[in-house]
Amino acid sequence: MHPHPSIGLLASLALLAGCAQKPGAAVPDPSADAAAVGPAVVPAPATPADAGAASHERKVLERLGVTIEVPAGCTVDDTSSAGRPPSYSLYDTAGFFSVMVREARPEEPKELGAAKKALPAATITREEEIAGGGWRLEWEAQRPGAPSRTDFGVDVLRTVGGRPVRCSRTLASEQAAAAVVKACLTLAAK
Repeated sequence: MHPHPSIGLLASLALLAGCAQKPGAAVPDPSADAAAVGPAVVPAPATPADAGAASHERKVLERLGVTIEVPAGCTVDDTSSAGRPPSYSLYDTAGFFSVMVREARPEEPKELGAAKKALPAATITREEEIAGGGWRLEWEAQRPGAPSRTDFGVDVLRTVGGRPVRCSRTLASEQAAAAVVKACLTLAAK
């Protein structure tokens, strides 16, 4: 028996639930006010193994015209709102994997140098230009108000089908951030 029955139950539910896609769901875009309130941080589960992230599946993000490979059993929510570019939130119920994928806004950085300048308090751990247009940026920063905690950020901009697509998240563990990077780099045209 698992020492924490609730974690075992969550992992079982994640595997049984499959992936539910909710097109047009009336969910506010959590990234819309990120600059005003800071990035959302996804807590790490007890262990990555509890997340059931061993197998992956390709999901279609219809309104963006792209696909992305994510851990099996994830949920895909269309978080688009009127007058804003298309956006999606993808996550698993175990709390290990979570990412926002959306069309980049015109006012956002389109070049790696400008994106790095937007993170003055962060330590950049990896940066690179992506062939075909875009960049990959990974960073670490102390959590505001909790100096003993470190956040791990991922920000990937890809040009897919002529459209700038941003894939990003701030997470509480390196393992979760690595899973997000892996997914973001699989963005492809539908």
